[in-house]
Amino acid sequence: GVEVDAKISTQVGGTNRNQGSYFPGDASSLFAYKGPKGCRVAALASDADLDRAVAAAKERRIVVEKTDDFGYDDYGGTFTPSSTLPDDLADCDVLVADAATLRDALKEAPDLMDTSHIKLVCVDEADACGDVSADILETLGLAKVPRVLVGATLTDASSLLRNGTATKATESGTEPFSLTQEKIRTPSSVRHEFLDVPEWKRPLILARCLRRDLREWEESGQGPRPRAVVFAANETSADALARQLRTSLWGAHAVAALLPTEGGSPTVAAGSMARASATDDSFAEVAARDGATVLVTVPSAARGLDFPNVSHVYRVGDVTEGGPATYAHVAGRAGRVGQASRGTCTSVGDDADFDALREMLDAFDGVDLVRAELPPSIADERPAGVTNSAFLERVFQKDVDDS
Repeated sequence: GVEVDAKISTQVGGTNRNQGSYFPGDASSLFAYKGPKGCRVAALASDADLDRAVAAAKERRIVVEKTDDFGYDDYGGTFTPSSTLPDDLADCDVLVADAATLRDALKEAPDLMDTSHIKLVCVDEADACGDVSADILETLGLAKVPRVLVGATLTDASSLLRNGTATKATESGTEPFSLTQEKIRTPSSVRHEFLDVPEWKRPLILARCLRRDLREWEESGQGPRPRAVVFAANETSADALARQLRTSLWGAHAVAALLPTEGGSPTVAAGSMARASATDDSFAEVAARDGATVLVTVPSAARGLDFPNVSHVYRVGDVTEGGPATYAHVAGRAGRVGQASRGTCTSVGDDADFDALREMLDAFDGVDLVRAELPPSIADERPAGVTNSAFLERVFQKDVDDS
């Protein structure tokens, strides 16, 4: 919800709480007129604290007193909350809310907001939150308001269809929407690969893959710096994997973990990835501003994550869990519209996983799964008869001598 709010704010104006630029009613203010620029956008999205989320959505704006006809007193003006302006939740033009937070907020305060002026409802990821959204619309008295359903797959969104019918927008126009399963589409630029790796060895192989991706980019000098989203089977595994990658990739990638239920505020982890998404800065520069070039999370968090130039997606273990819909959202983190580099989605499992995944991908349009080669390792160069410990000591000493 927070990410969608930020994107809508960018496109249509947004609510600017900057004390030096928000002057309600002033001709120079974005908020003095209606139109493509100037919409007031508010967010009701939980950061694991419902009360705080509601308070943020209802926060009164700060108004600066105008000193004359030529400018504003940035130093001597009085900064006080306006007692005459309604809060953001009451007078916004666009409200962006995640379904669970809005549902919980309405349980505690049924009269949370006046919905009589709402003209359109949009439900993103409608197949995932259809039942919750349908209950919310009924509670708010919006059952008859026009609605737009959005999602990579919509076959599970039947609860949101009015009388079981809908019209689907296509590239060539509109057509009747059918709940019959159709071929799922993923970005055509994404490659789909599979790595056969024993479970105990997967963190090591993943670290090598991420270093290889970075090295290939450095050698080619083309495209943006590699950025990756890694999906683990569950939050416990994701937490452990993130810790291992932080150590093994130190100096190459800054690693963040997005754990929706166990890791505190999801917006903090997501923000760290966003801060590094538009630059080719070094590891030190990214880390200095608390950014990240690798985000470790779980498939349930795949929906809605949208960072520019994610070049690689890795799914480690349980590669068919959640079926085709989950794979579509996982793979769709790379190869986004406008992305500068072609994306790669790599599933990491065992040989049985490959057969199951290939069968599952029959539900997709034009997806070809190929086996990828394991990344090279210095251990592959160990001479016969030399123990691992002796070889690693030799490699370490060579690095010291070279430096």
